[in-house]
Amino acid sequence: MGVHRQVLRQPGRDLGEGDTMRTHRKTSLAAGVLAAMTAVQVAVTVPATAAAPDDHHYGAAIPAERRAAALGGGWARSTDRSWTTAGDENGLRLLVADAADGYRWRTAATLAEPGFDTDRWIGNVCVTGSGRRAVVVYAPRTFTNEQILFDRGGFTAVVDLTSGAVHKLGVRTSLAYFNPGCGPGEDAVLTQATEAGGARTRLLRVDARTGAVRTPVDVPGQLTSPVPTPAGIVAADRDAVVRVDPKGTRRVLARASSTPFRLAADDAGGVVFMEKSGPGRARVRHAGATTVTVAEGALSGLDVTSGRGGRVFVTGAGRTAPIRRGVALSDAPAGSRLSTEGALVVAPARRRGGTVTIAARAAATDTTMSFSVEAATPAVAGPAAADPGNPADFDDRFCSVPRNDPRNQAMQPKPRQVEWAVDQAVRGVLTVPRPANWKSLAMPAYTPQGLFPPLALDGGGAVPAQIMLAIAAQESNLWQAARYAVPGVTANPLIGNYYGIDIYNGTQDDDWTIRWDHADCGYGVTQVTDGMRLAGRTKPGETALPYQTQRAVALDFAANVAAGLRILQAKWNQTRAEGLTIGTGDPAKIESWFYAAWAYNSGFYPRSQAGQHNGAWGVGWANNPANPNYPANRGPFLEKKTDEGYRDDYTDAIHPQDWPYPEKIIGWAAHPIDALEAPDTMVSGYRKAWWSDSEAQHNATPKPWQFCDPSNNCTYGSAYVPDAPEVIGEPAGPCAHRNTAGQIDLKCWYHGPATWQPCPNLCGNEVLRFDPGYAYQEDGLAYPPACDLSGIPVTARVIDDVPDGVPSVRPDCGRPWTDAGTFGLRYKPDATGRYPGKIDTHQLGMGLGGHFWMANTRSAGTLGGRLDVDGTWRFDQEHHGRGRILVHLPPLVNGTTRAYYTVKTRWGDRISVLNQRGAGNRWASLGTFAFDGRPEVTLSSVTPGGDGSQRVAFDAVAFVPADGYQPVKVMHWNIAGAAINWGEETIVDRVVTRATEQRVDVLSVNEICQQQFDKLTDKLRDAGWQMTGQFQTTNRYNVLCLDPSGLGGNEGIAVFTRGSVISQQRYQFDDQYRLQPGSTGVGRGVACITTYLPGRSQNLKACTTHLDTGWPDDTDRRAIKEVAELGRVFGPEAQQMPLILAGDTNISSPPVTPDLGPLYPAPLGAGDFNEAFQEENCTKVQPCLIQQGGPPTFHSGRKLDYVFASRWHLTVPVGGARVDENVGTCDGDPCSDHFPVYAEIHMPDL
Repeated sequence: MGVHRQVLRQPGRDLGEGDTMRTHRKTSLAAGVLAAMTAVQVAVTVPATAAAPDDHHYGAAIPAERRAAALGGGWARSTDRSWTTAGDENGLRLLVADAADGYRWRTAATLAEPGFDTDRWIGNVCVTGSGRRAVVVYAPRTFTNEQILFDRGGFTAVVDLTSGAVHKLGVRTSLAYFNPGCGPGEDAVLTQATEAGGARTRLLRVDARTGAVRTPVDVPGQLTSPVPTPAGIVAADRDAVVRVDPKGTRRVLARASSTPFRLAADDAGGVVFMEKSGPGRARVRHAGATTVTVAEGALSGLDVTSGRGGRVFVTGAGRTAPIRRGVALSDAPAGSRLSTEGALVVAPARRRGGTVTIAARAAATDTTMSFSVEAATPAVAGPAAADPGNPADFDDRFCSVPRNDPRNQAMQPKPRQVEWAVDQAVRGVLTVPRPANWKSLAMPAYTPQGLFPPLALDGGGAVPAQIMLAIAAQESNLWQAARYAVPGVTANPLIGNYYGIDIYNGTQDDDWTIRWDHADCGYGVTQVTDGMRLAGRTKPGETALPYQTQRAVALDFAANVAAGLRILQAKWNQTRAEGLTIGTGDPAKIESWFYAAWAYNSGFYPRSQAGQHNGAWGVGWANNPANPNYPANRGPFLEKKTDEGYRDDYTDAIHPQDWPYPEKIIGWAAHPIDALEAPDTMVSGYRKAWWSDSEAQHNATPKPWQFCDPSNNCTYGSAYVPDAPEVIGEPAGPCAHRNTAGQIDLKCWYHGPATWQPCPNLCGNEVLRFDPGYAYQEDGLAYPPACDLSGIPVTARVIDDVPDGVPSVRPDCGRPWTDAGTFGLRYKPDATGRYPGKIDTHQLGMGLGGHFWMANTRSAGTLGGRLDVDGTWRFDQEHHGRGRILVHLPPLVNGTTRAYYTVKTRWGDRISVLNQRGAGNRWASLGTFAFDGRPEVTLSSVTPGGDGSQRVAFDAVAFVPADGYQPVKVMHWNIAGAAINWGEETIVDRVVTRATEQRVDVLSVNEICQQQFDKLTDKLRDAGWQMTGQFQTTNRYNVLCLDPSGLGGNEGIAVFTRGSVISQQRYQFDDQYRLQPGSTGVGRGVACITTYLPGRSQNLKACTTHLDTGWPDDTDRRAIKEVAELGRVFGPEAQQMPLILAGDTNISSPPVTPDLGPLYPAPLGAGDFNEAFQEENCTKVQPCLIQQGGPPTFHSGRKLDYVFASRWHLTVPVGGARVDENVGTCDGDPCSDHFPVYAEIHMPDL
């Protein structure tokens, strides 16, 4: 069976509902990890096996006052660095902590590649000798389910652990446990398994400082575990440690009794390695001038790990011998990771949901502690022409049920629904009726096991539920829909490599090239591939299922379970009929299904075809536990033996590539995944199987040598180099089978009965949570859609993202509106005429009408723009006048904070940038614009810094006619009340004259003395234009502001309103240029009034500010920092209400400056305001672009004074602002060195 591989969430150990049979073999964390280890939590908390003492539970780092006690003296000067990894659906997170910072954990980088539906990214990491850089091989978890992806599917990158810079390499390498390998310097070695027919192993030496991949070294035959040394690459050969020169020639450094593994280079040119010394035994040796044994013990109880500059640590208890400097023994258990200098011992990270838990111990003090740290956040001959506007590609596809078709959406089931379906299916009663048009999918009526009747097992009995559930966990994480959907929400069905992207070769250069005929077409929970290609495009020997049956497999989790179960039953019958049984062959026992799981994943070669393979037949070599691709010292998957017994070890899920498929199935049967039940709610995915005791459970997994004996030409502990053309590049190992040409071909296919623990007493048993006939488990209710137009005016014209007539798959969600136009997505072609952006497009059953499209953010020019996605809403009625544009936003926790909408207006394109992140269905305004034709709105997936980690939602757009408006007249003037006017009244008279002549509603004044403010208030009243003002002191004592009696002296800023005052606010910049409420009377600030102006539709907030001296006069760039703070504080307010901000910024234009970007809108900046003069050019040229600047407001010809208005609630009319350079004279001199600014701002009627 072909499969698409997914990743699992790190299971925690919470009891699920009804989970009364689960047993927890808990031991103390101290015994299970070290003598006593540290629990480090990243993001949300996961229960550790045993809690660390409360007095050692810290925050992000050890508090400074406790570091000496916890870490010992000298911690502040230490260069020690610890690291670990934690993967989730968003990427493989590389976490780093430095001793000198109290081991404060931080995310150095998150590595992922677009286009993969996976629940977890996994990988291998090595750190260079300096401790500064890491070389990482990473991939979706399910790449471990296919040998070809395991061999050469891993993406590669170099990460600077200090800066977080990532250098991705254009090569694809092995996911084997030994790749990559670092040495004492800054080089690393990557292993690239050769493709079929190759004749050599390729070793790629990487300079981690530059990311340069040096000339590959091609070696005849096969080497494993390569590491760089100053004298060349050292690697493991079949029975020796060898040095490889640049020409690929090998020289033996040390002989070994078996194939060496776990190589680590020291700082003097020597190498530490492990070798098997007998059944279940191993020794660690050091190869230098001589070769000596340094430790000996149980195979699974020893390990080797590297530190800074060639330090090598041997972990695990064992008999020891004296060793050289730089190679040290540690009492840390095998599998632990020591920091670069060995000062902190860290266990593999545990993850649940958004939380990672790390156990560790400070070696110097033996102190345990617990940290809590927030985590950072692809050609087919002669196909029909691809459609650049259809995300579904109906004509081109090879897989039957298309992606991105709103009429083909799968609901994500709750884990209890999958468990219910499995429990019913294994008993043959999964007959829940699916009525015609179930979930508006236009399918005929059926029952799941009516479509896929169960097969009777050879020998009788039934499949244990936990075996089927474990397969579902490994294949799909219990998902039927794509990973973006939570239970109850619909989305694209989960499909394995729908586009046929070549993820199997050794390069990343073509990872977005679509090859339809290479598609895998594995669908849903059990990743069914058989019969799931489109009729007429099947593989040789494949028969397509009827199309409606294919849809049931793709869209209905229950039908998918029924189909997958039938395949598993067929594998049982096939292997059993050929004599492959485990123990007594009782199907009720978990271990009995090892062969069937083996065949389910990698196939079965029947005895009838043995003649074609020189006598070989049975289950394949890829999943044989003796295969050297898997570390010989591994323990059972998800379980660890400690001095105090056995305990769960879900950290194994971080590196599942270290176990063959059937061992993982046994592990998942014994240790259920944690799965999402509802947003922010994780539960046990299913009930676990049970054994008579913990030791029997631990022994459910066979030893590595179990299926290696003379019957399949296998000699465990020996090393034969594969040299048949199709397996060149595979590791040397115990398989000695030869083809008719006498070449080692790795066809050590096993075909006999096996037993490793006695059944029935000690073998595992199922737990059936839902008895036959148990009631159907209801769908999730997460993120209900918006099914009406509440929240917008009745005059709104709406265009949804799907056309009229497309039903919602979410229940009871109608469409009480008719689209007022059309919506379409648009893509850019690649060189073959395909559209890779479709791979990056997704649909979700949320938002308005129960559907929206989604794409991942990309930076401009990424892959030449081939991933860009544009969505355009075109209204079908013309409008001549103003209109307000509203967009519907679905709940999007990881939505982009900078969605770039382009609105086609009377004056040209205008960009509105919107934060899409948020909870709940809601309408948001893009602003009010002038139109002279059919309104049109375009949204792009391109955002500044877009890297695929955030989402862009394409939902509905509404147009609301807004021809009615009320003007708000604004006047701003820096009157130089002290510096030029010495506190005199003449300038006050000038302000009163201008304000009354212009009949201003809002008046902003800078550099005004307190006594001038008082007189201005009085004189405005006396002139019949009464305004209420707010004064903010910026200079508590200015001698030029003293009145004739020598009193006063306050200088500041003021804002006045003609309306009623609702509230007043004052803010002062502190010494960090952050605005603080109130007034100290010293330093620059902001004064605001919230007012109601008669006849206006909304309240208005009016603010004035005067910033510090600007660049280049001020090298501290104070004004620039203050502008950024204005954007931070008042931008969110401008999104919520009409807001006007006027003042002297002391930042001049021209020239155009980015320093005002926190206020200006895109493309001039990233702010939430329009500036009064930005449309001035439209009086001369149409269409026109907005521009920064305007007429000078200062006597030297510079513009320093600005009037900004909320772009969400107010409009700036073309030609609505002016500057009056005639300031008049005051006592014979110009009244001010600044000119008054007049602006008319429009407040649309609501």
